[in-house]
Amino acid sequence: MTSPATTQRLSGPRWLVAGRLRRRLAVARFVWSVAPAVLAVPVALLGLLLAGVWAMLLGPVVLVGLGASPAVRRWLTVRYWLGRWHWDARAAGLAVEAEPDLLAGTDGPMDRRVLVVPPVRVRLTPAGRVYRCRPLPGQLLGDYQAACARLMLRWGAVDVAVAYELGAKHVTINVARTVPQVRAWRVDA
Repeated sequence: MTSPATTQRLSGPRWLVAGRLRRRLAVARFVWSVAPAVLAVPVALLGLLLAGVWAMLLGPVVLVGLGASPAVRRWLTVRYWLGRWHWDARAAGLAVEAEPDLLAGTDGPMDRRVLVVPPVRVRLTPAGRVYRCRPLPGQLLGDYQAACARLMLRWGAVDVAVAYELGAKHVTINVARTVPQVRAWRVDA
């Protein structure tokens, strides 16, 4: 008991001829269109795995090669000592508590205690390091001379000395890795 519309629709050759073949072709077209996206993930993972293995094998070689370069070693050493300066200056008593910002309009816990350390430049020498500091307002040469003993202990250096030229804006801190050479003075009696 079928209606004429159903019979007519089902009896057309487009719906009956090669129905199973059309379904398989539709599935094949779908797989063909999705295959690049599906295959890209495993290929990318395989590429990352191989790159990771090569990086794991060659990474230490590259790092040793970079570390063997004197320029790279020098740059890394300067960056290390610049990174430590903030904490070393605080430990030596060179940090100054900043005045609170009156224009900020806030009085939070972070505004109460802000420590500022003198800006510095580090230069490596064959004998050790040279720090060129610009003193903060209110700091005296005696503050730097008192900090020498603490810096010497903190850095494990043999000798830390302060040099200052009259009228200069900078204080120089010389850090010696080895014992400084002492000249024997000849005294005629």
